[in-house]
Amino acid sequence: MRVCFVSPTGAAGGGEKSMIDLIDALLRRGVECRGIVPRHDYVAQQMAQRQVPFGVVKYHPWVGPDIQPLHGVRRAGKILLRIGRAARVAQVARKWRCDVMVTNTLDIMEGAVAAAMLRTPHITHVREFGDLDHGWGFELGARRQMSILARLSRLCVLNSHAVAAHHAATVPAAKRRVIYNACLVPERYAQARAALPDRAGPLWCVITGHVSASKGQDQAVAALARVRQTGRDVRLRVIGGGPALPALRRRVAELGLEAWVDLTGYLQEPYEMMRTAEVALMCSRCEAFGRVAIEAMKLGLPVIGSASGGTVEQIRDGFNGWLYRPDDVADLADKIAHLADHRDTVIAMGAQAQRWAWQTFNLDRYGEQMLAVLHECVRAKPGQQPQLDSHSQRDAAATRAESAADKRE
Repeated sequence: MRVCFVSPTGAAGGGEKSMIDLIDALLRRGVECRGIVPRHDYVAQQMAQRQVPFGVVKYHPWVGPDIQPLHGVRRAGKILLRIGRAARVAQVARKWRCDVMVTNTLDIMEGAVAAAMLRTPHITHVREFGDLDHGWGFELGARRQMSILARLSRLCVLNSHAVAAHHAATVPAAKRRVIYNACLVPERYAQARAALPDRAGPLWCVITGHVSASKGQDQAVAALARVRQTGRDVRLRVIGGGPALPALRRRVAELGLEAWVDLTGYLQEPYEMMRTAEVALMCSRCEAFGRVAIEAMKLGLPVIGSASGGTVEQIRDGFNGWLYRPDDVADLADKIAHLADHRDTVIAMGAQAQRWAWQTFNLDRYGEQMLAVLHECVRAKPGQQPQLDSHSQRDAAATRAESAADKRE
């Protein structure tokens, strides 16, 4: 089988990293992969390292925080421009004679339009809500744009049940498949933590990711202030950069927390620094699939996360972490304080989180489930909805059962 991936950007974002993980999983299974990117950047470099042939076609996302729906002549003109770019994507892809084209995330439509031009089966891999998590606007309007993507796609893969439910109005149930991303950290961190933190010392929490209002670093800082007012020695490490970092630094100063908050900044590989903490925080307002939560678990850290979006499918209260009410800083502070008072629980939950995360979010599982979907997509006749084989149906049922168990527990 030969698959062509169309990447919305060339940057080192979470969706792009997950796509590279998927390419690795498929290469292991003998699938020939190709790629189309809008510029030479991280994604192109990663493909070159894996000897994956790729082409460069300039196009831009159809979504973004400053985008408003287009109307009338402007919409018609932009659609014609986009169709022209899709034709160039099709021109590059035609020479590879791929069995399937996969557009990574809902950011662009050029891949889907190009696949229709080539009469090649197309899959949209949806990795975000769009509006709830990023506050994006859509050039054609959210419902219209997602409906068009769904019509042009023989199948849509969604990375959490929360994302699937959000897009249920525009993506027919027969086309929806939920497959959790793999989430990788270097193999040297696969073993249990060699050096456990000092139980008598301060409890270090860590929050990792792009610093922005939607990621909730401000909630973490506010919760730390509350916990420290109770006399507990809790500290916070913030790993990540972004334009909102100066505002966060000012907030830390206003609360008098400079001595207890370490604003580390962006790290290319944050894992060693994350391992110096005992508890990870996931404070995003609505995360589709929190890579950093799974990364923290793989490092042996329990996670306290906002009970919203796909996070509720990753955290089981008392097993691998705790959920707190969204935007409720007092509840978050209570959860942190509880773990500060029960350090043995922190260690036990961290060990359980690590075992579960390595077993669940790995390349073997990701590759097996995605390959089954690719085969079903190819076998389906034009206009016919693909039906998963019995093995893939069992995988899908197991995923749904695990998510239900997470919510019950």
